[in-house]
Amino acid sequence: MKKFKFQLETLLRVTRSKKEDAEVAFANASRALEDKRAHMQLLLEEMQRGQREFESITQEGKRVTVGRLMDFHSFFQWKREQIEMQQQLILQAKAERQKELTRARSASLRGLVSWLETQVA
Repeated sequence: MKKFKFQLETLLRVTRSKKEDAEVAFANASRALEDKRAHMQLLLEEMQRGQREFESITQEGKRVTVGRLMDFHSFFQWKREQIEMQQQLILQAKAERQKELTRARSASLRGLVSWLETQVA
């Protein structure tokens, strides 16, 4: 009777599949983080445009109505709120990306251990 030899090929395939899934999840999390950073940049640019407009109006020596000042105040407050919310989203995306990076590294290490086990057997 032929001696039974355990093959780790199935385990290697599963490990490789999990590693690939983890890498895809990490790539998606990285892309989401970059999208959130890009959106933050747009918000900051909008705020700067508003500030430049406000400065140009006040430096021209024109009379500025109270209503116009209130409009600027409302705009700046709204932009600050959007920026704060976007900062929170960026922090969440960073945490998600870090989680996926850890998962991908863990999957790589499991794959390495499995490969080493096949070399020993």
